[in-house]
Amino acid sequence: MSGTQQERAALLETGAKLLAAGHGAAALTPGVIMRLAGTGPDSFKQCFPDVKEFKAELLRRLLNEILSEAAIASEEMLPGIPRMCRATEVYLDATLRRPAVRELMFTLHGHPAANEVNKQRINGFVMIFRAEFDAVGAERAEPAARIATALVVETAMAEFEARRALPEFREALYAYFRRYEK
Repeated sequence: MSGTQQERAALLETGAKLLAAGHGAAALTPGVIMRLAGTGPDSFKQCFPDVKEFKAELLRRLLNEILSEAAIASEEMLPGIPRMCRATEVYLDATLRRPAVRELMFTLHGHPAANEVNKQRINGFVMIFRAEFDAVGAERAEPAARIATALVVETAMAEFEARRALPEFREALYAYFRRYEK
C-alpha cells in the first residue's frame, strides 16, 4: 500500500471512529481528521478532493457494513421469501444502529459522489431481490424487485425520521414479499 493509500485508509478509519463514537458529520473537518489520524498537513487534500467526497466515502463504508450484516444473517438460508424478510429486517435494524448514515445522507443530499453511492445501493438491492424473486418463480421478477427496493428505502427513511423501528411499515413490507410465496 502506497503512502497516500495508507494515509487515505487512516483518514477514513479516523472518520469512521468519530462517527461511531457519536460525533456528528460537522466534526469531520480536515484538520481534526488529519490530527487524529496522525497524517501530514497536506494528506487530506492529497487523498480527497473535498470534505464531501470524504464523507461520501464514509457513507459507502457504513452502507457496506450494513449490507454485509444482512448478507451474513441470511447466508445459511435457502433463497426465497423468508430469506428476503430476514435480510431486510437485519438491514433496517443495522441502519437504525448507525445514525451517522441518516446524517450523512441528508448532509450530502444532491452531491454527485453521494448520489453514486446511493445509486449503487439501490442497484444492489434490485439485483439481490431480482435473484430472490427468480428463485421462487415469481412472474415479473424485475418489477417486483424494483418495488421491493422502493419499499425498503421508504421504510428505512420513515424509521430514520422516527428514530425507531416501525413495525407497521415492516409488516407491510413483509406482506408484499409474502405475496410471492408459493
